[in-house]
Amino acid sequence: MSVTNSWIAKNFSDARVYENSWSSRKLETPFWARDAERNGGKYCFEVRTDDHNRDTRAAFTNVKGLDPGKFLTNPNAGSNTAYYAGIKTNSVGKGVNVYDLFLSHVLLETNYPDFNSYNTTNYDAMTLDSTRALYAEYLTIRAQGGDAAIDNKANYTQLVNCDIRGPVHRTLRFWGRGPHYIVNTRLENLKPDGSSNGNALIWAYNGDTVDIRVWNSTFDGSPTLSPRRIKADRGGTPKITYLDKNPLLTGALHPMFSPENTPEPVDPTVPDTPATIGATISRKYWAIDMQTASFMHQDRVR
Repeated sequence: MSVTNSWIAKNFSDARVYENSWSSRKLETPFWARDAERNGGKYCFEVRTDDHNRDTRAAFTNVKGLDPGKFLTNPNAGSNTAYYAGIKTNSVGKGVNVYDLFLSHVLLETNYPDFNSYNTTNYDAMTLDSTRALYAEYLTIRAQGGDAAIDNKANYTQLVNCDIRGPVHRTLRFWGRGPHYIVNTRLENLKPDGSSNGNALIWAYNGDTVDIRVWNSTFDGSPTLSPRRIKADRGGTPKITYLDKNPLLTGALHPMFSPENTPEPVDPTVPDTPATIGATISRKYWAIDMQTASFMHQDRVR
């Protein structure tokens, strides 16, 4: 079932459209990629711009990126490249952040070998270079191996109703200051048997400057992050605020997440079925039952 966020539909109506199938994996901004599936390759989708001083927005709706690296020669040995990703934004220069990404109902699946080193297995589900902002709803990532689910250099991040799981070296990597919002979202980084692998759920380039704000989310089933699952290359522990008010109702988040714009939830891993997480356009929203770490409907508080 194809669903579309109405804010994206309105604001990308004049953008270049990549739909169903097209020849190149390289997508020039501004664009709207929709109703598409890509398998294998170095990158399933590569976001590029020929002039970073112009419109550098990119939208993905109802898109699947599966098994990057699958069809390349001996990817497990890193013989072709140290870099694979389902979605990759192309760098336009160190410290230059220009891309604004809008994702709705996107599925990324990876099957990499375990992380060994940056030189051989620096593989991600999403690699966001030169990115200014990431806005994502109903983003589902099933990551196996490699470095990160999202290697995120965006200045600002808003993850709403996302489901990001799998044994990786670091689940979310934050390079920018933020604020980075994690809302109604499930993060898991566990061994296949469900036990802890000791790897990071959150990584920060500089723990003294990164600002993370959490609402109604779980981390390996817990409503709070264990300090043992937070890593930083420098500085102390990142600032993590557990919000006492729903940012979906306070105006703190991008308008694409407002109830009138958000489509009915679907599970991208199973066509034509209800979602296990998400938000509806009715007076209900999905919330986490903290006793069972499962998602349930609750009345929206106006």
